[in-house]
Amino acid sequence: TLADGDMQLALGKAGPLSISYDLALNNVKDKLAYKGQFNLKDTNLRNLLAALGTELDTANRDALKKFSASAAVMGDQQQVQLSNLSVQLDKTRFEGALAITGLATTAVQLDLKGDSINVDDYLPPPSETDATDEAAAAEDTPLPLEAIRELNLTAKFVLQRMVIKKMALENIALNISAKNGLLSQT
Repeated sequence: TLADGDMQLALGKAGPLSISYDLALNNVKDKLAYKGQFNLKDTNLRNLLAALGTELDTANRDALKKFSASAAVMGDQQQVQLSNLSVQLDKTRFEGALAITGLATTAVQLDLKGDSINVDDYLPPPSETDATDEAAAAEDTPLPLEAIRELNLTAKFVLQRMVIKKMALENIALNISAKNGLLSQT
């Protein structure tokens, strides 16, 4: 049992990554099983991604500066489940569950409900050539078929409000299923 644990990771200019956890391990020698909870404290995701080599330029310079997550975790050698999942991304709050039901096949189940998000904040900043670039990109960008073929995903995503391309949408419900190269969405 690892109780009242605190882990601090120093990531250079990203600052510290702070996680608190409680974890109970069972049958470590023969058939590992674990149960507990974790809490990732407020993190500047923009700085973390930059420290890992990914610089992002977003329309809103304050996007990705506040990220935190907490969940109950349970699993064994074949699966891992996060229940009571709570994620804060800037001003948006998501709650739900995430499970990898087959670590060998990376079968993922996701159920998330969110309040309100402005997707425009996370898109690249507009440029003078956006209109012509968008038309060219639509014609020249192939679908990532190999990545889609490998997906093994069942996802349910509900959002109360979303703004995208300055258009407000409300009560969004999206179900996605992907397996054996087939992708369906309702």
